[in-house]
Amino acid sequence: MENLDSPVVSDGGSLAESISNLEKRISDQILLAVNCFGDSEAESNIPSHVQVWISKILEDRSLAEMGDDLSDMGQDEDRGAGVEVVDSSVRKAFLGGYVHRGTGAEYHDACSQTQPPDPGPGTTTHRTTQTYTWRDQGQNTLSTRSMQTLRSDLHSPWAGDRLVSPQPYTTADEAERKMTRLLTEKATVIQKYFRGWLGRRYLDQLREKKRRREELERRELQLKQRERELVLKRNVIAVTYPKNKQDFEMLYAILEKWRQDQVARAEQMATGAGRKAMLWFLLKKQLQLMSRIEQLWRQAVAEEARKPRLLDATTEVRRWTGYKRLAVSMETLEVQQAWQLRELHRALGEDLASGERAELLVCLRQAFSHLGGGSARELVRLLDRECHFLAMGLGAPRLAGLRARIEQVFLDVVRDPRVNPQVATLRAAEQGRVPQRDVVRCDRCLKFKHYSKFPLGNLTKMVSCCSACQWLEVAGRTRVDLGPYRNIARAVRRDEQRQAAYCSVAFVMSDDDFYLLVDNIWQGHSAISSSGDLKLLRLCRWDTESLWSPWNCILLTADEAKAHCSSNSSPGEIYEDNFKEKVIHRHAIAKLQFKHLARHDQACLDTQETVGID
Repeated sequence: MENLDSPVVSDGGSLAESISNLEKRISDQILLAVNCFGDSEAESNIPSHVQVWISKILEDRSLAEMGDDLSDMGQDEDRGAGVEVVDSSVRKAFLGGYVHRGTGAEYHDACSQTQPPDPGPGTTTHRTTQTYTWRDQGQNTLSTRSMQTLRSDLHSPWAGDRLVSPQPYTTADEAERKMTRLLTEKATVIQKYFRGWLGRRYLDQLREKKRRREELERRELQLKQRERELVLKRNVIAVTYPKNKQDFEMLYAILEKWRQDQVARAEQMATGAGRKAMLWFLLKKQLQLMSRIEQLWRQAVAEEARKPRLLDATTEVRRWTGYKRLAVSMETLEVQQAWQLRELHRALGEDLASGERAELLVCLRQAFSHLGGGSARELVRLLDRECHFLAMGLGAPRLAGLRARIEQVFLDVVRDPRVNPQVATLRAAEQGRVPQRDVVRCDRCLKFKHYSKFPLGNLTKMVSCCSACQWLEVAGRTRVDLGPYRNIARAVRRDEQRQAAYCSVAFVMSDDDFYLLVDNIWQGHSAISSSGDLKLLRLCRWDTESLWSPWNCILLTADEAKAHCSSNSSPGEIYEDNFKEKVIHRHAIAKLQFKHLARHDQACLDTQETVGID
């Protein structure tokens, strides 16, 4: 065996020749096994330093070059030998395999396509890793020269440097213009967002106003609907259970409207004898209805007569106009005593429990037992009787007659001036207010009545018919319901009083005058929308700066009148010429119809200017 420690490279030879000689020298000593996947495994007794040198050569030379050298070696007759190359750079684990039974060849599971898993860093337990500590120390790098460009022969650290390149030169004017343009752009952006915020806030305010307006309109609509339902309910109750003259006016107006509809229906459906028969049945039915209405009238009069008017009259306080036209009222001791008597009479008519009723009866007996006279003694006797019946346990239905008798006798007792001193004052006032010269004779019923029983209108020239005879005229012929016209008059007076226009002629006009103004002059319809619902119509001022009068008014609905009065412009600037001419024409008719009111209005204005009232 040759010595492999001898020098391989000769003094005058090349590296290639040295490698060739080395290969020839170790061909008999090395067994190389090369598999088909390029992995190799070598076993030899070559010294360690030679193995290191060979491994370096193998790293520099490819497997193909080594294969070519080996093939050249195989062609040499003197050195011909079979060489197997084993690459020992990777040692792969044995993964098992199988043996061919026929040939006896072993086939191992290969892992040459995948590298073996990295075992990772091992656990180190020596002393250095257990006691080692890190120490950081800063050090400034010397910079002996400054330069603007890099040099190849000088290393200059520039990792943290900032490269500055020259920019175009900017003059002061250009810088100012650039700054102005920049400020303008920024100001434009600020203004854009600010105006957007203002716009959004304005939209929010409009949205809130719209919501409030819709809520207000909804409440107004609900209020109007509730008022309309209340008026309708009140009218139904008034027609079903009439109590005063206004209720019976409504009843007769409904009867007249029904009669007119039935007459028109009879004229359309039949002629001749059939028409006469239908009119006869209509007249018969009308008489029955009028008889029933008259019966209700008598019942209402009887109920009105049973009301204790004396107690209401004696409880009125004294009122007069004092210093600086201030209203002054005074309650005397007599008025307070009358108040107590009226409260006792009201308690007698209430439905009380047995114990409370007994206490009330005992209180009345103690109050009237010291009085003399037949009425007082009879009242005490009736009170004792009811107390005895209450003690026996009788109920209210069985004592209704006795209680009605007690109330009537109580009214007879309070008419005594000793019990109610205000009665003497009231009787004296009535006797002094009805002298013989204030009595007027009615031309229809031929009765002498006080002049307060005769209604006086603005068109009345002489007193000739009393209120009772005029009511018969309304019930038998005209049958006009003055309720809606009365509401219109009340609304006009309320508006004039709100504006402190106490000299307006609306305060001296009667309900018949308003009926004539609305129905004859304005034809009972709104001047703008032609609405004929009298419950919604209002008479407002035509010129809002002047006092209300029949020649300074216009008939409109409630909403139209509100819009008309809220306008700050004059009517001549709002309405068209044709509409103004129509309104002025009706004002002229009203002035001719109410010429006596025109003289009264002029007299009031003259007095106002003379006295100096603002």
